[in-house]
Amino acid sequence: MILGDQQRRFLPFVARLIDYAYSQGFELTAGELYRTPEQAALNAKSGAGIAHSLHTQRLAVDLQLFKDGSI
Repeated sequence: MILGDQQRRFLPFVARLIDYAYSQGFELTAGELYRTPEQAALNAKSGAGIAHSLHTQRLAVDLQLFKDGSI
């Protein structure tokens, strides 16, 4: 599948997840939405991630969920 097609399929799932989280009383903030390949390699080297992160393809998003002000 072409990357652009994958990205177009991925984003509606993120939107549904966000809508669902809010409907369950959560609040969200967005963490990392995009990571350069260089940053992914540095993260992997330090043990804080993987070199081939889907963030580098815009197919991953980090969300922080809060309920009643707490993570």
